[in-house]
Amino acid sequence: ERERERESEREREKRARLRTLRRWTSRIAMAASHHRADVDVVPQLQALYAANARLFYDTAAPSTSRPPEMREQVSFIGHALQAARHARASGDREAEVASLLHDVGWIIEHRPGHDADVLTSHDKRVQLAKHDTLGANYLRDLGFPERVAKLVEGHVRAKRYLCYKEADYEAKLSAASTFTLQHQGGRMTAEEAQAFEADPDFQLQCDMRRWDEAAKEADDDATAEQLVARMAAFSDTLAACLDSALFEPRPQFDAKKIVTAEMRRQLKEDGYVVLKRAQWLTAHEAHALAAFAEDAKTDAHAFLSMEVVRASADVDADVAATRTVCARAENVRHCPTKRVGPRLLAGDRLKSICKELRQWKADATIFKDKINYKYPGGSGGYFAHQDAYFKLWRTEDGKAMAGGMLGEEDVCVCMMAVDAADEANGCPEIAPGLHKLGWAGIGLPSEDQGARKQVFESEYGTVVEELQNPHTKQTLSMAIVAAKHACAPDRAGLKRKEPAGDAQEQAGDAVLDPSAIKYKPLRMGTGDVLIYGNFMPHRSAPNTHESRPRRALFAIYAPRDAFPSPEDSVLKGEEEAADIYYEWEAQYRRKDNGKGIGGKPNIYFDGVATVVE
Repeated sequence: ERERERESEREREKRARLRTLRRWTSRIAMAASHHRADVDVVPQLQALYAANARLFYDTAAPSTSRPPEMREQVSFIGHALQAARHARASGDREAEVASLLHDVGWIIEHRPGHDADVLTSHDKRVQLAKHDTLGANYLRDLGFPERVAKLVEGHVRAKRYLCYKEADYEAKLSAASTFTLQHQGGRMTAEEAQAFEADPDFQLQCDMRRWDEAAKEADDDATAEQLVARMAAFSDTLAACLDSALFEPRPQFDAKKIVTAEMRRQLKEDGYVVLKRAQWLTAHEAHALAAFAEDAKTDAHAFLSMEVVRASADVDADVAATRTVCARAENVRHCPTKRVGPRLLAGDRLKSICKELRQWKADATIFKDKINYKYPGGSGGYFAHQDAYFKLWRTEDGKAMAGGMLGEEDVCVCMMAVDAADEANGCPEIAPGLHKLGWAGIGLPSEDQGARKQVFESEYGTVVEELQNPHTKQTLSMAIVAAKHACAPDRAGLKRKEPAGDAQEQAGDAVLDPSAIKYKPLRMGTGDVLIYGNFMPHRSAPNTHESRPRRALFAIYAPRDAFPSPEDSVLKGEEEAADIYYEWEAQYRRKDNGKGIGGKPNIYFDGVATVVE
């Protein structure tokens, strides 16, 4: 009788503990399963499991009770840890990670817009039966290797295969596995089994199924805290697995799948398009951008521009309370941190997206790469302007030269949000549709802006004659307009000047009033990318937020056939346009740390620049 009373008391304590856990678990699980790209993936994933530390298969998931036919006698974390221990003996890190996470699909929340092609029923039991596919897609989005995702899917395929292959296997399944089998396709057909056997990881997936079955021993007396600590011991393994897949080719990021006809229309008509992070980056890749942005400032190839900001957002700006910070780093694609430089900036993912958006016939080349830093305390923004990137070539003796603007559709400026951006920390602002004006001189200094005009002429005016392109007989139009055709102070607008391209003659004298332009702020999340062309007017305000930085990573691309091309001198072999561009920059604007332009990133910068000797 005393034993029965003790057992009843244990059951009451267990139910009370579970009621408490359910109250906070659903909230934590919801936050963790809808992961944030600006937070490290591993702690988020561990928080998801920690939220379910003592939830058993026979009690409840974060937001639903399991029916009797789906009960097991082991907790989620206990089952995961047991499966991973079995897998560790294989010496295969990806198999160990897949075994640890193979049931993550049971505990993540349904993600609207992501899982519609998987979930065919509103019945929670049927949805849970699809945990292999839901979990695999979730891990893909986090950034785990494709092989890990396939192994997670494979533990259910292996169950279906073994039911086909072994006469008594299905009879040995637990009630929960028997129930889910009917919603997972049932036993395989002979044709399905033959295809599965041809998979390079066929045997490993069968092994994972055996480990899964062996990992259902009742939990020991470990507390929830101890189970969480055991899960945390896998942190380094999870992080290394995620890092191994950074910016690798992925089926879900095929440019032909990403780019739609509507995106092409928007880029053509409105002049810009925004890709959300999940459309082209994993969560771990987006998080890696911040580490790259900070390390790039110390890369030996980088050109740096510095500025002075307040030392603290809580004090007034004065000489005694300021600090010098980086405003821009250029030529950063050589920085190896997190593979961002060689794999993302110089790699194929963004290049192929730009090529598909613009329908370029030639492959894309990276023209320029940079990071704009806006730190709290008043880091400067940029006046409204047009980029107006230009053509590049080499002289017969190999000297880098530039001159003559590229066309609007010859350029894709890709601005990647390293940090979430809004009006408070200086998000980008664009003028939709005004790219159709072509080169309108927006942002060029007028005669009444003597200081800016002097800086501009220091940047370009002294090298105008050298910049004439012998192949097209064009000069760098921006320099000519600034040095010789600046607007008079009594003009209400700026003369519109189209680039004199190979098949495009100079346009007329249409007048544009820059004060009438309406700019649209674009709020962006970490990892989102804004893509626009060569003549889109844009600007951004200083960062006035007290604590949030706003860093933006830029990669500018053009088709390789957009440059004058005497066969022996332009973009030969594997050379990128950026290789020529930064050789040219080192001779002029970036010479002596940009001393000629007062250390500014460019003439449109409105912060307090300083030259670092």
